[in-house]
Amino acid sequence: MSDVPDDDNDQPLPEGAEQPSTFALLCNSPEPPQPFEVMQRLIDAGYKAEVLSEDAPETAVWARHLKVDNDTRPLQVCCLPRDEDFTPWEWTPARWRDEEEYDLARRSRWMLLVRMHYEPDDEPNEHFHRHLRLADTIAEGLATACIDMNSFILRSKTTLHELASCKVAPAPEEMYQVHESPRDDMFWLHTRGLKRFAMPELELIGVPRENLHDALTAFQWLIAYILPVYIPEQGLDFSFGAEVHIRLAPLEEVLDQMERGALGGRDDRKRTGLEGWRMIVCDQSERFSIRGFLRNVQGDPIFWLSDEESARRAHLARVRFGHAAAAWYSSQYSRRRMAVKLGVPFNDNCDDLSAALNDEELPKGASREHMWFELQAIEGKALVAKLESEPVYATYLKKGKTYHLPVHQLSEFNLTLDGQSYSPATITELDQVTLRTGRGS
Repeated sequence: MSDVPDDDNDQPLPEGAEQPSTFALLCNSPEPPQPFEVMQRLIDAGYKAEVLSEDAPETAVWARHLKVDNDTRPLQVCCLPRDEDFTPWEWTPARWRDEEEYDLARRSRWMLLVRMHYEPDDEPNEHFHRHLRLADTIAEGLATACIDMNSFILRSKTTLHELASCKVAPAPEEMYQVHESPRDDMFWLHTRGLKRFAMPELELIGVPRENLHDALTAFQWLIAYILPVYIPEQGLDFSFGAEVHIRLAPLEEVLDQMERGALGGRDDRKRTGLEGWRMIVCDQSERFSIRGFLRNVQGDPIFWLSDEESARRAHLARVRFGHAAAAWYSSQYSRRRMAVKLGVPFNDNCDDLSAALNDEELPKGASREHMWFELQAIEGKALVAKLESEPVYATYLKKGKTYHLPVHQLSEFNLTLDGQSYSPATITELDQVTLRTGRGS
């Protein structure tokens, strides 16, 4: 099904494409945090840390280049004052334990920059997870918030710790952010944060307002599919869903076909600095257009995921389902609903595989179609659920019918409690996050 290049064919990155990953920990102590405090936290957490260099930029209070465990690339920790104009809580959303945690972040005086280079391989989620864990260890008792300087995602210490301490690596959506630049009723979507994973930043140019939601959703699926894959400098044609065929075109190739003053054109590039190694999402059949893309991602299309991302999502859903189930059963919420995504067996002949519904092993030649069900009850290790999706392959199941399915087939869930939704990635915030700030709060 995959038509993306094999990672064994990797070539060197374009000149200037490699970018470090930087987290800025916001600290509110009267005096700047000291190097020994950082070292002690790392050692107490079980890391082996060795100082390689104390070279620091002129603006820094101090800096340390550290060899941590067996990492081949050093970890840099740099302390500097927080500029009073640097107030990320005013322009990006965040979730906080309470008002006190939020207030401490706003009163922060210092920043600890925790910077590292990721290895350019097929494990971006794992590298990001290790970076989060190092930052969380250093932040303990020192910082109340963390701003990802690559993506501009702001996390409270509470949400930083949840991501870092989870047994499963973070979702791709935690590793970058999509920014929207509007002009009249058209939008230019562009990512921040991808380049540190040895891939270009991606863009969608000219999305009409009425297509914005579907385009954003498809954009996220595209990135989750392509994230671990090598992308040639000259671009790439591939499919990441049923009838969703695209081309990633080099930025300069697209700009040559655009008017300077067009949305996302050279004038906008000069103003925003969004240049360098970037790829533009286009149709394969109609060069530099996205009309076919927008048409094919409307409604409820079928998107594909890499095997690694499918396994990661399913593992996280199963690890955290117990927390969601307890909340779903709780009588403290007046309106409760849980949708669960389950993988049911199918084969190319569309045979009736009802007899294999509860089997952990698939029948020979079978795969799984993942569909949404509304949870009705939990009976031991079985989920009693009504099918909400229209089967495409497993047509022996019928939309609207109720089935008993094993929890080991769970791959995702969406829990709604009194209007607030929780996914496997956010369910742990249910009892910990009481304040949301910024856009969309």
